[in-house]
Amino acid sequence: MIGVYLLIGVVIIFFLLKGSKTKDSHETINEKDEVAMKNKEILKEKIQNDLKKNKIAHVFVSAHAKKYHTKECRYYHDTMIELPLDRAKKDGYVPCKICHHKKDISA
Repeated sequence: MIGVYLLIGVVIIFFLLKGSKTKDSHETINEKDEVAMKNKEILKEKIQNDLKKNKIAHVFVSAHAKKYHTKECRYYHDTMIELPLDRAKKDGYVPCKICHHKKDISA
């Protein structure tokens, strides 16, 4: 009979210890999520500041695609039409992933 009580006690202690480890791991995950969110906000703020400093006034568009490019882009060609950036966005053009991957990430 004492062996049964001892076994039950060991099982209870095992589950209590296992439960406390689970809570600690959840707390660690939550802390990592908080750090990730803070880093994301810092990065977003930095990108917005960079965009303000390096504002692109004009972009180049093609009649065949709905992407806008800079003159330095490898997809730029002489037949493209130059438009103000805000007009290109209004007309439904999206940034080229090659030439705007750092400059205009929010578009």
